[in-house]
Amino acid sequence: RFRRGGAALAAAGGAVAGRRQQHGDEPEAASGQEDLREELVSAQDRLTRQAAEFQNFKSRVQAQEKERLRQALAKASKPLLDVLDDFRRAGASAGGAAKEVLAPLRKRLLGVLEKELGVRLLSSSIGKPFDPEMHEAVALTPGEEPADTVLEELEEGFLSIDGEVIRPARVVVSSGPAS
Repeated sequence: RFRRGGAALAAAGGAVAGRRQQHGDEPEAASGQEDLREELVSAQDRLTRQAAEFQNFKSRVQAQEKERLRQALAKASKPLLDVLDDFRRAGASAGGAAKEVLAPLRKRLLGVLEKELGVRLLSSSIGKPFDPEMHEAVALTPGEEPADTVLEELEEGFLSIDGEVIRPARVVVSSGPAS
């Protein structure tokens, strides 16, 4: 009888312990769910940060690629700009028939530069205020024009299709009326 009672007591104790364990697991289960939620939020944060980092990386690479292309176009076009300068000087010193031949060739070369390389001629600077971003002053001369006015354009300036200066115009600038 004692054995039976002991077995019954042990069985009853096991059942109570089992219930305690079941009820005790509920806070642990809630805690586990909370841990999973925190892990999920953390993973979402990491994913969002990585997506932003990737977007920044793409933007950086695109900007670097654009800059390399701009530099390559500038480098490729500079020898052609020297040829244009030669056409301009030859046209200015040539007379009659030679001038009539050179002008259309120069115009055609300007068209090719703009269409194929995105390089365009900076509009004439004569009479305009000196702009250090667009002009390179090679001489300062007294004149009737106000100070810092472009008097003469020795070499034309050129811009990229985005408006960046490939080569500034080389100019003579007024120092103002002589005193």
